[in-house]
Amino acid sequence: MKRVDTWESDLRRVVLSYAGRPFVWGESDCACFAADCVAAISGVDPLAPYRGTYSGRLGATARMLFRSYRSVAQAAGAELQKAGARPIDPRAARAGDVGVTADDVLAIRLSRGFMARDKAGRFYTTPVVRAWSVG
Repeated sequence: MKRVDTWESDLRRVVLSYAGRPFVWGESDCACFAADCVAAISGVDPLAPYRGTYSGRLGATARMLFRSYRSVAQAAGAELQKAGARPIDPRAARAGDVGVTADDVLAIRLSRGFMARDKAGRFYTTPVVRAWSVG
């Protein structure tokens, strides 16, 4: 997976587009946010097999279980690695890398650290337990 030349401005555009957007399953949940960031950075959408296939927690869980994934972390790791990302120590992450929290929430590494979104669409800094390098 390689980063496109315009990845920094493309990532900024995606992050700004999510600011204040409420959490909606299948549209603006943590997986959509992370995948849209990865797509902006690399041109590869790791969520492509799932887009349009769920609209709630139950549907998202069913899609993961169908592929034998038991957690968001397991699903994200597998799909990101299929797309070309590689696992890294979260302390080595740089802007645009993806992480997952202990609560199974996906986050993106930005200048202030890993950022996730709450249900109201507000960003917050959070520690992550696993991370993947995007490009």
